[in-house]
Amino acid sequence: RDVIKADKQDDNAATRVFAAVSLKKLTENVEENMGLIVFLFIIGELVDAYESRSMTHGIRAKAALRARLFFSTWKLFLDKQGYPQARYYISPAADKIYDMLLDGLLGLILIHRDHLSSPSIPLLPWKHESMGNERIFAALRDLFADMSLAQAIFAIPNL
Repeated sequence: RDVIKADKQDDNAATRVFAAVSLKKLTENVEENMGLIVFLFIIGELVDAYESRSMTHGIRAKAALRARLFFSTWKLFLDKQGYPQARYYISPAADKIYDMLLDGLLGLILIHRDHLSSPSIPLLPWKHESMGNERIFAALRDLFADMSLAQAIFAIPNL
């Protein structure tokens, strides 16, 4: 199915990558998998900072700052040791995406703290993710196998 419709994503597979079971499996050979273990832990913690409904704002900020420190330290290490980032670092596009996620989460926390801090306006970072859009596109794909923009525009009021 994914070969025929290559634009489909398996969100459950992406979620399983950050599961405790995956990390536990990787720890069976820590020496060989140390970098991957740390990377998945940091990124998983960043995802949790957006999606968790019980995490405090301070812990969210720590997760974002930890991820920022991880990426900047990784790049600094590669530069100091003379390793090319093109080979040993994530892609420039992924790096920009992580920067936007980190800046976005920290910005949400700071703006909420400085301008919206009231009991009637809670900070709900999980509402700032793309899950709502993904559900709309999934519903549209159920209606139209290969939808066009015009079909999507006309179908939205009926969803």
